[in-house]
Amino acid sequence: MSTPLVPKPPVVTPEIGWEPLELPFNIGSGRTVYASMAGDNRLRLAFFKKGDRLVGKAWFGEGTDGPPNKAHGGAIAYVLDEVMGGAGWLNDYPVVAVNLNFTYLKMTPLFADMTVEGWITKTTDKRVFVASEMKLPSGDVAVSGTGEFAILKKETIETLYSDRFGAKDLEKLKHIKWAKGHAR
Repeated sequence: MSTPLVPKPPVVTPEIGWEPLELPFNIGSGRTVYASMAGDNRLRLAFFKKGDRLVGKAWFGEGTDGPPNKAHGGAIAYVLDEVMGGAGWLNDYPVVAVNLNFTYLKMTPLFADMTVEGWITKTTDKRVFVASEMKLPSGDVAVSGTGEFAILKKETIETLYSDRFGAKDLEKLKHIKWAKGHAR
């Protein structure tokens, strides 16, 4: 019995108007929300900026399946959480999720390049509200999402990432819009 071939994620070619971007520092073990994760056939993310919006491609492979030949809702939620949080960071708001909501309109196929986009809809002194969409190759919206994100205080970032960045990295944070008043 032969092993079925598992498709590999296609190479991402940015669309017209998409520009490369990066976080001011790495998260976790080196993952950034803007890096391609094409090391295996499970999930590939590639994010860019288009004005003040985070845009990109998501590809769901083996191991992200839910219904037969479709992506699992939790894997989709993970990607849109990254898109919405990334939209906050792209606009200089250091954020973490407080509340996320998703509406699954159409099933998301495995092994297809999906277009994703996130944008800020509203800000306050302590919160950023973001919307997102994941579109099928046809252009139809498969999943939409909204999120409320807490803006972190500078002291929180310095404590959380003290072992990951130094003075040069802190200089990169000079444009960050820190939370005002009592916040995380």
